Amino acid sequence: MTLLRRLRFSARPELCENIICWALDRDWQTQIIHEPFQLRLSPPVGCEEDPQAHARFKPYCNVGFNAQYLVTIPSARIRGGLCRIPDGEFILESVWRPQQLIDNPSYRDRLPWRRSRWEGNWYSAVGWSSQNYGHWLWDDLPRLLTALPHLPKDIQFVVPNPFRDFHRDSLAAIGVPPDRCRPIPNREEVTLDKLYFATFLGHPAWAATAPEVAQQLREKLVSKLGLGGDLKGSRRLYVSRSNTRFRRLINEDELLPMIRDLGFEVVRPEQLSLIEQIRTFQSANTVCGVFGAGLANVIFSPSGTSLLELQEPMNAPRSWFWQMTSVLGHEYQCLTGQSIGEDVAYELNPDFMLSRSEFKSFLENSVADPSKQSARQWWNGNNGMMVRSAGGTPLRWRSAK
Repeated sequence: MTLLRRLRFSARPELCENIICWALDRDWQTQIIHEPFQLRLSPPVGCEEDPQAHARFKPYCNVGFNAQYLVTIPSARIRGGLCRIPDGEFILESVWRPQQLIDNPSYRDRLPWRRSRWEGNWYSAVGWSSQNYGHWLWDDLPRLLTALPHLPKDIQFVVPNPFRDFHRDSLAAIGVPPDRCRPIPNREEVTLDKLYFATFLGHPAWAATAPEVAQQLREKLVSKLGLGGDLKGSRRLYVSRSNTRFRRLINEDELLPMIRDLGFEVVRPEQLSLIEQIRTFQSANTVCGVFGAGLANVIFSPSGTSLLELQEPMNAPRSWFWQMTSVLGHEYQCLTGQSIGEDVAYELNPDFMLSRSEFKSFLENSVADPSKQSARQWWNGNNGMMVRSAGGTPLRWRSAK
């Protein structure tokens, strides 16, 4: 084995699995910044007829989450967004799941990194998916919001690199000015005089955060960047993913006339600034679209907004937006479609299509007079089955006969 390979595959650093245990053992300052909380959620009506969906939703209906702590770590290190204690152990709570740390290049790379030291007090706002707009809004900002009142006045912030406009504008709206933000350098391990490390508020992988903190975040962002006042939502929005590379609704063009006829405006959030997204969704009462970061904008919509989620069946049911809307006090409905292509069984986020008649019924029900609406929330419309051709080609979906 070459020296390079020995460096890359040598023993990995140990992990700090629970920062509170390590902090108490070392007399680091710790404090509770949010009490433990419990979420009691109702599964979507109708999923009981779909065994796979019911089994997916049921475990999330009654869950409890630990208290959130703020720990002051002297001489902590930041490496590619991952936090390390002074002894070198990586803090597992920098990511959502252990595998995300183990697979992270910043953890696996054994080659030397540049080193530097930043003086003063720091908070790291870099999460595992901070570059994803939806995860930034729903995971990283609530986690920071509860910590802000407990941070010293001279605190500075390690922020994602690249530091995008939505990072800058959202941080400024909650009280973190850009001149106190410093992007984490590429391939540079930084030692911080003091790192204020906040544990998770709820759990990102479950799309679970404290409801009152989510509401507080909405109020701050809408009051600073929104249209002003408590607008009553009246707009119907259809969130398109046509410009993305995956998980697209491939027959969207065929469905758009019907979508518009039912009063929906087509929006593409990736083309809008954060301010434009807030002002657009602030005035919505119905939001429809394919599972993706753009739907996270329902956090800006008034309580009671209806989210109509469209999912591809390979990964359905995804429970992320059901949990988010439940926390926000919104209504939720979901329609699944049919995957397409020869290799969808091996794709993480395949494209899919929707039956025109099924989608029409789904949308018409969502905007109907309440007395005429179906009570169903989970619409498994794929009516499909997994098949393998006689020639042994990969699994794919087709309509059941």
